[in-house]
Amino acid sequence: MSGGDAAGRQQLLAGIREWYNGYNWDGPETVYNPFSVLGFFDNQGKFGNYWFASGTPSFLVKLLNEQFAFQFEGIQVGDPHLFDNFQLDNISATALLLQTGYLTIKEAQPNRYTLGYPNREVREAFLQYLPAGFAKQSPPDVQPLAWQLAQAFEAHDLERVVGIFNTIFANIPYQIFEEKAESYYQAILYLALLLMGYDVQAEVSTAKGRIDAVVRTTQAIYVIEFKAKDSARAALAQIRERRYYQKYLHSGLPVYLLGLACRERSIAEWKLEPA
Repeated sequence: MSGGDAAGRQQLLAGIREWYNGYNWDGPETVYNPFSVLGFFDNQGKFGNYWFASGTPSFLVKLLNEQFAFQFEGIQVGDPHLFDNFQLDNISATALLLQTGYLTIKEAQPNRYTLGYPNREVREAFLQYLPAGFAKQSPPDVQPLAWQLAQAFEAHDLERVVGIFNTIFANIPYQIFEEKAESYYQAILYLALLLMGYDVQAEVSTAKGRIDAVVRTTQAIYVIEFKAKDSARAALAQIRERRYYQKYLHSGLPVYLLGLACRERSIAEWKLEPA
């Protein structure tokens, strides 16, 4: 085997591992998804969401909407009964996702487990279906908006960024915002930013709180504070008061502070300032 062939083989194996390995239940060894690996070879080595696409998890998406669950990386649980709860009429979304393979154990410690997506296949597929489920649209409708959002951030076109968010909000039934209030804006903003494919970090609090997001593009870093029932100026003031931006000042990229104020199914006001 030549050096080039060996390098190509290692690259292929790394790709298969990234896409389809990662299932773990009780130890250091991880397991590949056999259905997806077979699909990969049946399709001449084309990477795709074979297992996820074999049955659209409409029941799961509906349950996640009902329980308002949308952030799954780094979940920590301490109840061992999570693994054997099979009461479908009274089951947490986290338990069901773990039992059905959409989440797996990333780290196990005494009385504490850290959960997350098992691999790229599941993560990418979820990031298509979750925003669509929360926005009450089909995945093909949401994906182009995410691409447009990424392009707008890359071009530092904040008018367009806000316009795309408002397009997403406009398609969501009014009564959902009435029921969920601030938390629904938080979910849509966070999921749309994740779907962009950029490095997005977020801390989402309860319905009484807010979403803080950091979006890193190739051109800049945006520290975003969201407010419902308050002004964009108040959002910026909170960023500065709590110095959310400080850790990014030496990144080599310009840092911007973005305050968003949402009212009546739209971003009604926004302000952007350099850090």
